[in-house]
Amino acid sequence: MGEIKIGDNCFIGARAIILPGITLGNECVVAAGAVVTKSYPSGSVLGGNPAKLIGNSKELVKKYSSIAYGFSDSKWGKKYFAENYPEKILRNR
Repeated sequence: MGEIKIGDNCFIGARAIILPGITLGNECVVAAGAVVTKSYPSGSVLGGNPAKLIGNSKELVKKYSSIAYGFSDSKWGKKYFAENYPEKILRNR
């Protein structure tokens, strides 16, 4: 049985299984419940059983970062942050 190697800044979802001898590059995302049966390069987004390449981590971050920032700029988002986070914390982020 081989060693499992996981790169830096990877996210492994709940109940994901990575078989022996597998290497995942840096910044990989493995979806919850995925079964990784072969090695993947940096930036891979994997899901399924067996796991398949379903995307790129840089695109995933870009997509969801814009949603989060859009929320914080909306009227409701500004109200939420004003009520739930002290001004000092918001100023320092």
